[in-house]
Amino acid sequence: ALELTAILKRFFEAVGTAVRPGDSTPELMAHVESAALEPAELGRLGALLAAWDRVKFARAASDVDEAHRAEAEVEGLVRRRSDGAGGAG
Repeated sequence: ALELTAILKRFFEAVGTAVRPGDSTPELMAHVESAALEPAELGRLGALLAAWDRVKFARAASDVDEAHRAEAEVEGLVRRRSDGAGGAG
């Protein structure tokens, strides 16, 4: 959860989204809403971040399959934004 959050933040910084170190999940979501993400992408991103918050801060259980799904979701978002929407290239 920590590493995937850091990857997303670095990606959004690289494509010019105004994320800031220490942004909370609501602050991060407010910044990425301006990144021209599709509503479905925003929904998936918000769900991922909320789940990671539960893992990081409330010590919710997580398993390997869930981690693989989250990793695939992050990779898919980065690839879609880089390939199709004028992202980081």
